[in-house]
Amino acid sequence: MVIKTPTGNSTTSPRIVYSALFVLTIFALTVYFEPFVYGLNMALKPASAPEAITKTELVQNVTALLPKPKPPSKQETVEAAVDEAAGIFAELAGKKNEINELLRYYRNGINELEEQIIQEMQKKRITSYSRGVRIKGVELGLRTIQRRRVYIRKLMISNLWVKSGSEELLYIKRKAQFDIQLVDIAGGINLDRHMKQLSAAIQKFRPTTEKLAIKLPDADILPLETIWSRIIKPKEKIEQTPARTAGQELLKQIGDGDFTKADLKAFQRRISTRLSRYRKFIKAAAKKHGFDWHMIVAQIYQESHLNHLAKSSAGARGLMQILPGTARSLGVNDIYNPVENINAGVRYLKTLYDQYRSIEGADRMLMALAAYNAGLGHVEDARRLAVKKNLDPDSWESLKKTLPLLRYRKYYKKSRYGYCRGTEPITYTKRITMYYKIMKRQGNELKTAQAKLYP
Repeated sequence: MVIKTPTGNSTTSPRIVYSALFVLTIFALTVYFEPFVYGLNMALKPASAPEAITKTELVQNVTALLPKPKPPSKQETVEAAVDEAAGIFAELAGKKNEINELLRYYRNGINELEEQIIQEMQKKRITSYSRGVRIKGVELGLRTIQRRRVYIRKLMISNLWVKSGSEELLYIKRKAQFDIQLVDIAGGINLDRHMKQLSAAIQKFRPTTEKLAIKLPDADILPLETIWSRIIKPKEKIEQTPARTAGQELLKQIGDGDFTKADLKAFQRRISTRLSRYRKFIKAAAKKHGFDWHMIVAQIYQESHLNHLAKSSAGARGLMQILPGTARSLGVNDIYNPVENINAGVRYLKTLYDQYRSIEGADRMLMALAAYNAGLGHVEDARRLAVKKNLDPDSWESLKKTLPLLRYRKYYKKSRYGYCRGTEPITYTKRITMYYKIMKRQGNELKTAQAKLYP
């Protein structure tokens, strides 16, 4: 049987094969050279090494991930400036001690040289300047005294600058500290003004070599003959008559050697002539806030000697010596108005008194008075220091030991509120206590006399 093949074009099949091979070749080349067209780039492309990162870029990247620090508030900025002012105040205190040491050294040296010159004069029987200046030892002594007197005058100028700077810094620092303590409970306190004053004072009174330099070329030099005449001039001795013992019994009863007869007489005179003007206002304010009015009188006397126009070098004014900024924060319109001044001062004392609710007895009042004088922050620093020294922080006797320590860098640099003239609040409370005792004693004597006259 014969099978017949279908008829057609015999070249069709090879063309299809060639076309398919051509397409596959093109596809293979495309995949090899341009794999991304088919999404094969990541699969076929060899992995590359990671790019190196610099230390600066690493720090920047880490910093960018960290939370940005919160800018300091106005109160924190002022507190930092107060701390800086306290540090400069302490530096000035150190400079003052150095200057006083130099002054003592030069003055003692002058006294020794004067004694040597007098001995030389007596030894060689010299009575005139013209003969004395010819002797080498005498002339050298006179010229040394001449130079030292110049140094002393220049040091006194530096000492005056240090003293004025200390007073101004203390005033501005205390005023700022007082307002900072009230900023959370009172409105209208201008912290920008405090910052401006603190910055100006810090710039002005920061001790530098230029500010404390002793410039001798422009000094007035005392002539040698004048120095000679002052040495040979006899010095008159004035004998002092002993003080009378009137009032000795009262001084013994109130119990302090620092309180003299003159202090007692001045206190009694001012109380008798001035207290009547303010007694009813003091009694009203004391009763309102729960204080013994005799204690308020004693504090007012210590602050202003019952002078409603009194003004301190630090700028405190009125009977209770309130600073202008503090007066505004307490709502005082006329700081010299006795009624407003008394009410504001007693109200502030009550605020401080309430800070020590956990303390009982006289210690509570003494701490409030110390805070009125030195600032609440310094009293708290002294209490924290008492704890460190295993003393009772609620005892005034403990604070009498720790407050003076805040004058020394070893202690105040670790305290929260810095340098404090810690002996001042101790003297302040001591005086008030003595005045209070006198007031109470005189009041009891008056009641006894009235009882005898009107039984």
